[in-house]
Amino acid sequence: MRARRLVAALLVLLVLGVFATPTLAASVTYPSSVTYGDSPTLKVSGLKATTDYLLIIYDRFELPVASIPFTSGADGTFSFPGFGPEQTDAPGMYTFAIVTADFHTVATASATLTGVSPWFFTKRLGS
Repeated sequence: MRARRLVAALLVLLVLGVFATPTLAASVTYPSSVTYGDSPTLKVSGLKATTDYLLIIYDRFELPVASIPFTSGADGTFSFPGFGPEQTDAPGMYTFAIVTADFHTVATASATLTGVSPWFFTKRLGS
């Protein structure tokens, strides 16, 4: 009888461990929609104080396009002022992931880049 209870308890722990989703400890604040010429601030809060992190930006195809290392402040926050799109960025959804030094994701956010790139018209279409 004890063996059955032990096996059942282990099975429950295994199932809970497999299906449990970790909660992200930090949060990212950024507008959900930006356009060319915007320069919003990307703010991250809820981080460990004075710890190294990496901001990874993924494009609409979920491919990493940039990574920016930073160290959180003494209060566990960090801001990227003037964090707007470049003229060469393609429109679409971008995902921002904050990861630790061992690549554990602690926060994510998404934003959609709308509008038409002036660079595209000037360089690609020759207008």
